[in-house]
Amino acid sequence: MRHIRSNHSASDRLALRAGRFFPFLLITLILQVLCFPSNASAQTEVEGEVSGVWDVDGSPYIQVGAATVPEDQSLTILPGCGGYPQ
Repeated sequence: MRHIRSNHSASDRLALRAGRFFPFLLITLILQVLCFPSNASAQTEVEGEVSGVWDVDGSPYIQVGAATVPEDQSLTILPGCGGYPQ
């Protein structure tokens, strides 16, 4: 078996491998962000007196304590919202 000696140092060889790997890593990251968006970015914790409108932008609404709607007010929960007790 012949051993071919490289003129590249170990760090050069590592940089060459990383350069070949980077496009694969970038494509994988982009696909992950597009296909599996995070639901944890928008979350609203609720407790106490609640009223107004719950919409998808604040969803999911996580009940972290006792929550009530005052008698003189209202709470509208729009379609697509999630509300969960903790």
